Amino acid sequence: MFKVISVIVFRRGLVRKRSKASSNKIVVRAANCFSLACSSRYSKRLSIFMNWILLVVAGVFEVAWAVCMKYSCGFTKLLPSIGTVVAMGLSVLLLALALKSLPLGTAYAVWTGIGTLGAAVAGIILWGESVSFWRILCLVMIVSGIIGLKFLTPDSGQ
Repeated sequence: MFKVISVIVFRRGLVRKRSKASSNKIVVRAANCFSLACSSRYSKRLSIFMNWILLVVAGVFEVAWAVCMKYSCGFTKLLPSIGTVVAMGLSVLLLALALKSLPLGTAYAVWTGIGTLGAAVAGIILWGESVSFWRILCLVMIVSGIIGLKFLTPDSGQ
């Protein structure tokens, strides 16, 4: 019969192994690097990936504040006005957090590109703004620019 062993990795590199067969017996040993999560290169890539996600979410909040601003009718309606201010704050906060490891020019261009694209699509869907070949072509060019910046940005931010 096989023993089931659970492993817990702590922040300081200690690993505890506990066997279910003998639950009162705990073996503690020091571990330099137990898994890929301890690797600095892996954690840096994960950090950059998470910052790209933060940047996309910041772009979504940028779209949200633009839509809320349209609904606020020049800040004359309370709830959409509050939504505008909150979404603006969250958008800028998430952009600032994403800039920890992403280059400024790339991050700002992607952030504004997501906002521009989202606002244009929201205008088409919510307010029936015009849909022409040239407008769609320009939106496709914005999307291709965002994708190009994402894939051409080197892993090392700073």
